[in-house]
Amino acid sequence: MYRLTKLQRMHELFCARRTPITIDGLMQELGCSRATVLQLTELLRERMGAPLEHHGAEYHYRRPEADDYTLPAMWLNAAELDTVLQLQALLGPIPPGPLAQALEPLRRRVARLVDLQPGVSGSAWRRIRVSEPGARRVQPAHMAAIAQAVLSRLRLRLEGEFIAGEYSPQYLFHCRGRWLLDAWHHGAEARRTIALEEIAAAGLLDKPAVDIEEDEPPFACLF
Repeated sequence: MYRLTKLQRMHELFCARRTPITIDGLMQELGCSRATVLQLTELLRERMGAPLEHHGAEYHYRRPEADDYTLPAMWLNAAELDTVLQLQALLGPIPPGPLAQALEPLRRRVARLVDLQPGVSGSAWRRIRVSEPGARRVQPAHMAAIAQAVLSRLRLRLEGEFIAGEYSPQYLFHCRGRWLLDAWHHGAEARRTIALEEIAAAGLLDKPAVDIEEDEPPFACLF
């Protein structure tokens, strides 16, 4: 996805310019490394058939061929397509509001990647659905407090059957239709994995969270 976006931007730069641009100029325009610029120019010339020429460290599209050249349809491999379709599914159901507005540019860019697939019509991606049977509903207020605690590294006070206490949140993850919180229970001095739908109340505390060092979070639901 990153490479396709940069490749599209490079193509637009060459189409818009009538004078050569240096590698340093491409690095600045694209916001990427010299190695990435060289990989993209090779991909554009060798695999995409672009009329790209270079003299030393300066690159440009050859005219008049460039006036009629368009990028061919871009193929995604199976893993990339799976990721894009899951992103579509996650971004689709966000209700109207500030978050939906902030994510709209990302949603359009993801949709554009699907549209670039050979033979795919503009609205065909809507026929792909991701269903999560048994997904549990989480109180929005709880989700907001917990997400803020995880990102701001603050402790939480949680209420609920068998889970009441003070916690240092470690990870928040989504698995099999459920949101789960991985946190350190200060009272029990032990790590806990808590399903968010089991939380009756969640409040931020003005105390820094304690980070528990581990190589990987205990995503127990995956096993």
